[in-house]
Amino acid sequence: MDQFGFYFSFYGLLLSLSAGTVIIRFADAIGERHGRQVGALAPLLGIFVLLDITSFWVWAWQGRATFQINYTYMYFGLAVAVAYFFSASQVFPKETRDWKSLDQHYWARKRYVLPGIIFANLAVIVQGFVFRTHGFQQTFLVEQLFYWVPIIALMFTRKKWVDVALLVELCLTYLVGAMLLGW
Repeated sequence: MDQFGFYFSFYGLLLSLSAGTVIIRFADAIGERHGRQVGALAPLLGIFVLLDITSFWVWAWQGRATFQINYTYMYFGLAVAVAYFFSASQVFPKETRDWKSLDQHYWARKRYVLPGIIFANLAVIVQGFVFRTHGFQQTFLVEQLFYWVPIIALMFTRKKWVDVALLVELCLTYLVGAMLLGW
């Protein structure tokens, strides 16, 4: 097993747990709804978190030639994965009976979900600059605007339609970027 394979067996497992947490909790929330409203906010946030987690798998793969097995890389991977797992565990309620709707849960928990995602993404950008593991193209800053403006705005918004629009934009940024731009 090469160094990247060793690293990815650890990092990939932790990211898989995060993705699995979102999927399982969403399935539980749908299964236990018994007349409760699902709404749009929590499912959109869940889709965004899954897309964002997937982008970290791609990021790791693209930087595979630079990975080393040392405490710095392992702790970095652990910090990013822990931030994602915590965020993923907050997207949908553990017990749905405490919530009248998933939208109500969203408003109570988005302030816990978003900081973890912001931390993980900032950590990867800083890591890329410090260790120069990824070449940043000229389009990097423009692409980042489509990510950072909506995610920062989500931290402060209080209107459902604004949050729906921002979450849709974030999801479409990943999907369009993947399909049209080859991200």
